[in-house]
Amino acid sequence: MRPLKLTLSAFGPYAAETVLELAKLGRGGLYLVTGDTGAGKTTLFDAITYALYDHSSGGVREGAMLRCKYADLKTPTFVELSMTHKGESYHIYRNPEYLRPRKRKGADGKELTKEKEKAILTLPDGSSVEGSSEVTRKIEELLCLDYRQFKQISMIAQGEFTKLLTASSQEKTKIFRQIFDIGLYERIAQLLKERSNAIYKEVSGYRHKMDEDVELYHPLEESAEVFATLVQGEAYDYEAVLAFLKEEKKRIGKEEK
Repeated sequence: MRPLKLTLSAFGPYAAETVLELAKLGRGGLYLVTGDTGAGKTTLFDAITYALYDHSSGGVREGAMLRCKYADLKTPTFVELSMTHKGESYHIYRNPEYLRPRKRKGADGKELTKEKEKAILTLPDGSSVEGSSEVTRKIEELLCLDYRQFKQISMIAQGEFTKLLTASSQEKTKIFRQIFDIGLYERIAQLLKERSNAIYKEVSGYRHKMDEDVELYHPLEESAEVFATLVQGEAYDYEAVLAFLKEEKKRIGKEEK
């Protein structure tokens, strides 16, 4: 995912509408946001993760808390994000629930009313997905990352990357499996495992049958001591037993003639 344009309005410390033309930063794929404490760096992370997942980057500020306290009441609160993913363009619009002036004065005499939460994802073919949970679900499907994984590896704010480094091996495996889309190799591994289990089961059947045959076999008196040596221990040396039986067959054949 590469962000192209980010628009914030009455969001965090950004009281007015602010537009960041991220496409001008180039196509390097790695961006560093730097500045003085309180300059609004984390808010940019918040805006992107909010647009994608309806969460702030730190997970401590939710939608209703993201509206700028110093914004004019008439200024709407929203975030818009234009981005490309796998060569295709997407556009996301989200706004949290917040209070705004009534267009018409209500019968109750109140001057403010609630602006309902809204989320719209416009897809490359022009169709759209609407609804907060529906948009979030579609983003997770596109990026193959949920909110928690995204902020650990793609949006590294306030030491989130250390959480990935210190995550358990199982959690790291889960994250990298989704990032690199190794489903094909998992299916191959599963197929090989199933074939291996089938072969092992077949071999175990043969071994069980051979063990029974060894236990049922009673050698001639002159060969008993040699045979007893071959079948000592729990696991039989089947190749040695077969070689012994072949020699026995030849010897008995000669005696029979």
